[in-house]
Parts: sequence; structure tokens; C-alpha cells
Amino acid sequence: MKHIVIFGPTAIGKTSLSIKLARHLDTEIISADSAQVYKKLNIGTAKISKEEMKGIKHHLIDVVEPCTKFDVAKFVNFGSVILENLENKNRQAIIVGGTGLYIKALSDGLVDLPADSNLRSQLESQDAQYLHDRLQEVDSNYAERVPPNNKRRVVRALEVFELTGKPFSYLHSFSKSKFSFHKFALTRDREEIYKNINKRTDIMMKKGLLEEAKKIYEEYKHCLDEINIIGYKELFSYLKGELTLQEAIDLIKKNSRNYAKRQITWMKANNFDVIDVDKIDPLKYILNKVDRS
Repeated sequence: MKHIVIFGPTAIGKTSLSIKLARHLDTEIISADSAQVYKKLNIGTAKISKEEMKGIKHHLIDVVEPCTKFDVAKFVNFGSVILENLENKNRQAIIVGGTGLYIKALSDGLVDLPADSNLRSQLESQDAQYLHDRLQEVDSNYAERVPPNNKRRVVRALEVFELTGKPFSYLHSFSKSKFSFHKFALTRDREEIYKNINKRTDIMMKKGLLEEAKKIYEEYKHCLDEINIIGYKELFSYLKGELTLQEAIDLIKKNSRNYAKRQITWMKANNFDVIDVDKIDPLKYILNKVDRS
């Protein structure tokens, strides 16, 4: 069974597409958005409302309080349990969001191996051929895949072996995802994306983003630095007197556009089936691909 991933830059229409797709496939949605896991941060994260969900079950939204640590490892742990439960019911999940790190870790596997900078420095000071010969002794499988001149990877493999006593290739195999995915990414003309971002920011302000940010600012003054989320951090600067309101709004738009640019770059560097939403109906395209597999 292959689950469905929908990735794309902010303000491109991922949410509405995922709802249509989930209704068609009678399944559930896993949010892959590192900001939407936080409770109370609603308007600025473009969090889907109960009404917009249209009865579709959504996972990993409103999971923790602001300032509570929620990292990629937790996302993978939670997400894997949800995928297993859905597979037991013979249902595929739809994973939708713009946090590339979350999507990559869930679909490709999470590498969480130990590191020691002092040990690494010691290894890096040694001859490349000597290091490769040592790797051949302790992890011949990995040594066959990495040439001696790729010193960085050789050093990393030896570093992990010295710290764990187990071959890097053995440990790395456990980091691979046990799930399969259809991976789609949405795109369109970049200027159109930027225009939509600017428009959406204005809509958020009209919906009460400033008031929401004020409540968060007052309630979580002790840990505002932990809430490093576009749409809030800029308004916090306004509330501290560091920016005017217009400067904060303009900065939200700028930071959102820059984030979208990074998302587009990441999307191109990874293995996605890219859909130009201005040229192709993404719902029909995805359903056709899924039905044929």
C-alpha cells in the first residue's frame, strides 16, 4: 500500500486539495506542518478549521502547547503509529504540509545516530587511505559503497562505529522508512505564489492575527523566543516596540515569500512528482496516478 504525500509552498492550495482527495478516497489526513502542531496558533499558521475539515479526520494538529518542544523525531513517531493503524484498516493516508524535513523523515527514514565532535576531529586528522582500510575492517558493506577520497562519509561511518560498536550500514538500515509513498508536489508561477502570500497575510490580519498574537505574547512572555514562527515573531517585535505595525506586516510577507522560495528549492532537490496547478487539475492527476499503481 502506498500513502499519498502532498507537498508545496505556502498558499498554493494544499489544504483544499487534500480535503477533496480524502473525501474521494474515504481516508484520513496527517498534517506535516511544524507550526500547526501548536495549540492556539491558528490564524498565523493558516490552520484548518473544523468546518473546513468537512468531517475528515485530521492528525497532528493542535498536539502541544506553544513553547513545548516538538521535533522531527516526535513527528515520525506519531506519524508512524497513525500510518500503521490505517494500514491495518487497509486505508492509505494523505500526508499534507510544507515542512520538508517532516515529510522527508517520514517517507525516507529518520537518521538519528550519535555524534562526537572531538572524535570526529581526531579521525579527520588521519590519512584518508588509512581511514578507509579501517572502515573496510569494521564495516565492509559500507566501505564498498564509499571510496577513500570521500573522507567525510568515511569519517562519519567510523565515528558512529566507535560510539556504538555497530557498523554504520547496519544502523542506517534501521533508519529507513517501512512505508511506501506516492509523493506529489504542487507548483505554479512564482510571482503568483508571492501575490497569494501577500493577499493571504492581509486576510489573516483582517481575521484577527494581531489580536491572536497579543494573547500569545501575554500568556507566553517567558518563552517567546521558542515561538519562532512566521506571522507571530514579527508581531511580537511590534508589541515590543521594535517595529511599527506596517513594518511587521511587511516583514511577515517578506519572510513568508522567502520561506516559499526555500520550499520550492527543496521540492526540486527531492524526488517528487511535480504538478503545475495552473496547467493540470491536481485532483484528477493524483487520482489517475494512484489508480494506475
